[in-house]
Amino acid sequence: MYEIVWQYDDKEPFEEMLPADAAEARRLLVEGNRTFARFFQPRRDDETKRQIVRVSPQEVGLSGTPGEAPTQEPFAAFLSCADARVPVEMIFGQ
Repeated sequence: MYEIVWQYDDKEPFEEMLPADAAEARRLLVEGNRTFARFFQPRRDDETKRQIVRVSPQEVGLSGTPGEAPTQEPFAAFLSCADARVPVEMIFGQ
């Protein structure tokens, strides 16, 4: 079995840092894709593999200011099919 868990912990909030430049953005996306690919390498039948993806308060719709929408600061944009079987966030670990 494979489990992918999106985790938000209000006791230990996770703040995702934006890449400083295009090269770092590319490196983060490639690294995330490699992690995703390794996760699905062959496993034993009785083995459960779990990947935990920590998310920030903004990614679950929480804002620092009550009543305001969280700001969005993407560092990459993807054009994909609306009925894609795997979301790009999962493929690139972002």
